[in-house]
Amino acid sequence: MRINGIPLVSLGIILLITCIMEVACSRGSYQYQSQSNYDLYASDKTAIQNAVFAYKGANGYLPTKDGIIAINSGEYDLINMCELVRSGFLGAVPLSSSSSNCNECSCPGGSYIWAVSDYGSVYSACVGGGCTNNLLDGFQGVYP
Repeated sequence: MRINGIPLVSLGIILLITCIMEVACSRGSYQYQSQSNYDLYASDKTAIQNAVFAYKGANGYLPTKDGIIAINSGEYDLINMCELVRSGFLGAVPLSSSSSNCNECSCPGGSYIWAVSDYGSVYSACVGGGCTNNLLDGFQGVYP
């Protein structure tokens, strides 16, 4: 059967190819967004790690606040983001920081609780909806 000169089978094939391309393109867009979110998370982690090392070097102790969190089967002290900002080692509280990292300043309410080991290594635990795993360190599929 023909509709204005185009066979119906050809029209069906064109629609099928268009649908396949739409799915492929939307999946690529999701992967790009996920990679972009990972890059933002990694940038926050690097900035926090550098600030923690610099703070410890300048003060002789870590910028912690009351509280501990279990990550990767270990217990770590919560990082005091307000102290890092106030002392000039961070320009601002990272968007990924949860309110658990702030007492006397405003936290953006992000998805990650940031913690530090006794040696100064920085870890994160994802909290709230969308996290792929709340007990492991690292990017958990969400940002901030």
